[in-house]
Amino acid sequence: MDIMELGAIGELVGGAAVIASLVFVGLQVRQSNDHTRQTIDLERNQANRSMTQAMAEVWATLEQSEFVELMQRATRSWDSLPSADQARFAAWLTRFHVNTLSIFLAGQQGLMDEDYCNAWIEAYTMFIASPGVSRWWEFSKPTHHPGFVADIDARLARNEGSLARYSPWFAGLPTPPPQGA
Repeated sequence: MDIMELGAIGELVGGAAVIASLVFVGLQVRQSNDHTRQTIDLERNQANRSMTQAMAEVWATLEQSEFVELMQRATRSWDSLPSADQARFAAWLTRFHVNTLSIFLAGQQGLMDEDYCNAWIEAYTMFIASPGVSRWWEFSKPTHHPGFVADIDARLARNEGSLARYSPWFAGLPTPPPQGA
């Protein structure tokens, strides 16, 4: 074998090595993508479980009959509540708010299912739409995340005057005054 034949064999072996390397890299990329997808799904499931647990703790308060009575009074008229009841209900609303904000942000980052996020945000909006709690919303929203405030205000604007749409519990309640009034 002369040098030319050895060179041709070397080129053939080199070409085969390049093809094998490209196949190997392609398989590695696919495996990496599959792993990334699985990791994202796992994080999404963990976020859903975590948020569901946090919301369950917020809603567990509703098992206390005196709190349900306070909630009914607060949703009807914030200003008629004694300051101690306003503080107590504001603390509950703040926990509900923080959990809902976390869900909103996780949804924006793609960590939670969009329908799941919307369901929780609609439940939150239900409270904000009530005459009493809308008062709390107006004086507290400057302290909240601007994107979240814009989303809630847009939902309220789309459904203004339709509290019964959110829940029969609000049927017959007066419509809150327009925002900024």
